[in-house]
Amino acid sequence: MDKRLNQKVVSFPGTAGQLVKQGLEQLKSGEKEQAVNVFRQALVHESDNPDASYGLLLAYAEAGQLQEAAGWAEELLKDNTSDFLEILHVYVPVLAQLGRYDQVIETLDEVQNTKEVPAHLREQFQELYALADGMTQMESETEENDTTPEGRSSLPVEWEMVLQMGTEDQKLHVLNVLRKEGPEKWMPAIRELLARPETSPLMKSFLLLLLKDWQVEDAVWVQKLGRKGEFAPSTLPSLEESSSYKESSFLLDRSLGDKDPVLLQHAKELLQQLLLYYYPFPPSVQIEVLAAVLHFETFRQFEPLPDEQTIRDFYGVAEPSFKSMQQEYERIQGFIQEI
Repeated sequence: MDKRLNQKVVSFPGTAGQLVKQGLEQLKSGEKEQAVNVFRQALVHESDNPDASYGLLLAYAEAGQLQEAAGWAEELLKDNTSDFLEILHVYVPVLAQLGRYDQVIETLDEVQNTKEVPAHLREQFQELYALADGMTQMESETEENDTTPEGRSSLPVEWEMVLQMGTEDQKLHVLNVLRKEGPEKWMPAIRELLARPETSPLMKSFLLLLLKDWQVEDAVWVQKLGRKGEFAPSTLPSLEESSSYKESSFLLDRSLGDKDPVLLQHAKELLQQLLLYYYPFPPSVQIEVLAAVLHFETFRQFEPLPDEQTIRDFYGVAEPSFKSMQQEYERIQGFIQEI
């Protein structure tokens, strides 16, 4: 166990259990860093509490403290009292996010040879193994091809899995490799990703913008957010050229331009994020409603209680329409930046 957690303190009965319960509640409510501290406190009171140990691992992982999560998982795996597969369920995805693909492959090879893996974990481990194997091959091939006179790179078959399951950095890396390669080799796979419902909305947007950069003229079929249609990428407008952006931006300029340029810039960044999420489709809402909600959401990040009535009145927006768009914005908030 981590010596920093193994301190001698006077504990009252049930203290560690109460702290574990508090930490789990904080994780559920999104207070991840606070949960880390609470689980650490629980282990100070009871260093061998398995729930506190596993809770700390979850908290590290969810708080994005990946190095700490990997190190703590390795400590727990040395302890025979820990649930081996339960720890691996968190540990292996953390290794993948850290880019430690060789270690993912080595760990999962060992698991397959020594442990009986339940069905609900077997599929996840197989997907992570394929992802790690694909990334390892891609890194190897990229390094080899970077030394050739042409400087060309090629992608392994598993690149589609990287785009589906990889971390943000891994996905962006694949997109950058694709951008250098050109459309000839990869159009069939990109068409499939654009039509596939499980591909994230933002990934579809990036793929379409990639096709636009390549000046692809052939129409592609896009299924996204319950909507579908055919588009010729070369003719698609950029975000800033779209009528949704121009009209919304004009309204935000009129309301915030002279009052607070910083808030105006922030509101336009939210607008770009939202339009990129919907791209190439426009938001299915009146522009005035969209601008009013973005105005309100911008203020809400700096003020506890913005004056909703005044904002709605300025844009001439009825309360039901405003509330409906606000609920939609809050619903998709977690997905707007998820590639």
